[in-house]
Amino acid sequence: MDLDLLAGYLHTSSPSRGAGGTLLSNLTPRRLTSEADENTLVAGPSNPRIQITRVSNSNQLGLVISKMEKLFESITDCILDEKKELVIQLKSRPKRKQNLEENYREVPEKSTKITFPSKNAREAWKFTALLRILELSHEALITGIVTTKRDIYYRDPKLFMKQAVVDRYVDDIAYTFGVSRDALNVATFRTLATDQYWKDSIAGKGVLITAKGYPDIQTRKFLHILSSHYPGIPILALVDFDPDGIGIISTYKYGSQALAHETNLAVPSIRWLGVQSCDLVGQDQGTQGLLKLSVRDRRIASKMLEKANGEDNGVDDEMKRELQVMLVLNFKAEIQILGNGEKLGEWLDRRLLDSV
Repeated sequence: MDLDLLAGYLHTSSPSRGAGGTLLSNLTPRRLTSEADENTLVAGPSNPRIQITRVSNSNQLGLVISKMEKLFESITDCILDEKKELVIQLKSRPKRKQNLEENYREVPEKSTKITFPSKNAREAWKFTALLRILELSHEALITGIVTTKRDIYYRDPKLFMKQAVVDRYVDDIAYTFGVSRDALNVATFRTLATDQYWKDSIAGKGVLITAKGYPDIQTRKFLHILSSHYPGIPILALVDFDPDGIGIISTYKYGSQALAHETNLAVPSIRWLGVQSCDLVGQDQGTQGLLKLSVRDRRIASKMLEKANGEDNGVDDEMKRELQVMLVLNFKAEIQILGNGEKLGEWLDRRLLDSV
């Protein structure tokens, strides 16, 4: 199924009305609030829709919660009134495109409608996914706990199917509400770096290197120099539990087969801190957040195991075992399954204390 989100699949609505546009365009004709002002959601006989306007930073929290709750209330009213069709009207942020003259032009914002029920199964899925994201964002606002796009995805991966779905809808919801994404209590990803984990780690002082998501030459050179000149400093790696993650560890430890001539970049002393299969046992969310291996994942893992018996194969016994577990159980997991922000830091503290 090609999940194109909003583009090209939904009928474009009429031009937006007002600065903020509308979210629900076919509410029951009743007023949801006793008094309306420029920052409230309004549904009345003269204007049976919820008006969304930009709110100030000082009172965003309460107003965003109010917008969401009135939206949920309106949907409930439509269901109780046996409304035949519910419509969510969503706006997408304008994008800038570059033309042949190297000048940028702003593409007008898009306003699209998502309806339920629908004869189209994809439309019903979009409606459900959007409401689920609104629910989880509302939960984050009520509890005061910042969540992330990745957290939202892992709360219901079977529904969202891919991360891009959550990324797009979160941004569109924020734009439709006229607020920043932060006002929804949703961050892109609370990384160990952004949380400044190294400052408060009970495991002691250290250097946190995020690299580029893959073993780039600069990071490999730095780690090689560090391990050569200061062999007493432990070097530990935290990667996803998937074939690519194991491939990253292998490249740092043994070098890259593609750059076999770069023999001075290997870091034999590096140790695999996680994520490993043992880290997934006893997780609070059970199987939530575990993803099935793709055909590509299985192909990469199988090739790595085939080479495991040769010389200079870049796969040690620990990696071999984890690849076998991965293939047998047919799942993988990303670092975020351990938690986010403070929770991930607590896990890392425990693991570091056991490892150093």
